Amino acid sequence: MRLDTRQNLHMLLLLYNLLRLQGPQYFQESWTYLQTSRLASMNLLEIPRHRTRIYGDSYHVSVARLWNSLQRDIRDSPSLGSLKKLLVKYIKVTSFYSQVVGWKGSFRRTLPL
Repeated sequence: MRLDTRQNLHMLLLLYNLLRLQGPQYFQESWTYLQTSRLASMNLLEIPRHRTRIYGDSYHVSVARLWNSLQRDIRDSPSLGSLKKLLVKYIKVTSFYSQVVGWKGSFRRTLPL
């Protein structure tokens, strides 16, 4: 597995730990779920507004993009172990590591529909 793919995987696992396994309160408050009636049940994170490329490449913004690009069944994983297993399977099946350059891109954009 490529280094950037491993970084994406670990960023998503850290986010899952912070959101679901009750991390520190100040970390939990920095992410909010979208509240529209159509998207509320999809567990999509609100992407912070940013004006600079540097903040757009930060952990906070890029992990929200990665999280939102995951399939819903992966986002709704009941445990950390099942999330990790689904992410690794998802990466292998879609050949994610050979299609995406860097960690700024979206998982979904690289998949053929």
